[in-house]
Amino acid sequence: MRKKAAERIAEAADNAAELLVLFMQDSKNDIKVRVQIAQDLLNRAGYAGKNAVDLKVSVFDQAVSSGEFLVDLGETDERPAVEEAPPAPTPSPVRLRKRRR
Repeated sequence: MRKKAAERIAEAADNAAELLVLFMQDSKNDIKVRVQIAQDLLNRAGYAGKNAVDLKVSVFDQAVSSGEFLVDLGETDERPAVEEAPPAPTPSPVRLRKRRR
């Protein structure tokens, strides 16, 4: 059963491709649909789009990442210094009274 279905699909492939080309060329169809058809046809023909990404790194980024150039963002990994506690208040003088006998 699957074999017959695969054969029918293979036989219809040429007609399907012709139909897609007609849809792609018909200006009455939405441009987005026409572009998708074109991309699909090109992908199936082996002309797949570029999968790599071109990345350009500026000289500044290279210098920063290599450590040749440091940027101070005002942040540090150091913990803030512990501030000394304010001095304890001086005790008020104690008055001693003589005991009465």
